[in-house]
Amino acid sequence: MSHISATLAATGGAAANHARARGAAKILRYGIVRDGDGLPPATLQRLGLERAACDLIVEEGRVTEQRRLDRLLLRLRSGDEVLVYSLAAIQRPAGEVAQLLRHLIRTGVIFRLADENERFVPIAKTKAARRIVELLAAHEDHRRGRPNAQCVRGGSRNPLSRFQIDYARKLHKQGAPLRTIGLIFQLPPDEIWELISEPRA
Repeated sequence: MSHISATLAATGGAAANHARARGAAKILRYGIVRDGDGLPPATLQRLGLERAACDLIVEEGRVTEQRRLDRLLLRLRSGDEVLVYSLAAIQRPAGEVAQLLRHLIRTGVIFRLADENERFVPIAKTKAARRIVELLAAHEDHRRGRPNAQCVRGGSRNPLSRFQIDYARKLHKQGAPLRTIGLIFQLPPDEIWELISEPRA
């Protein structure tokens, strides 16, 4: 049965050596597996991620359970790494993928994508690549109406559109910290809290 399951990767000595190399900071390397068109079979993806010494492999299943993967991605710390065979593993529209990548890059997370030789290469290794991610994410911000948001709360103009406020509220209900949500929308936590708080009757 299809499901999301997070399991420790049985990688033997490779994972142990990789963990020792990263020291006591407890920085983790995550692999994401997903079935889908244009992707290798899930079993081969898992083998490749195990060879890459992932500490934890997350198997993407039903779309309805995607929120568990979202929570994992939003809680990554600087130095953590995410390995995928395709951006399709994130299972989001292109604009949202760009916004997520922008958040991860700014957080200091290293996002690696498999090349034709199954080597996992950092997706934003160069300034040019990071700039492209920033531009795509900014385009998505604009498409959702953020620069010209006319949402009104307490007589003042909000910096987020209604759609973005609803999405931020959804992330908070799923357990995402206010600080993390603030990083996504480039707002301080107290302002995020003010925006997502339900109006009192």
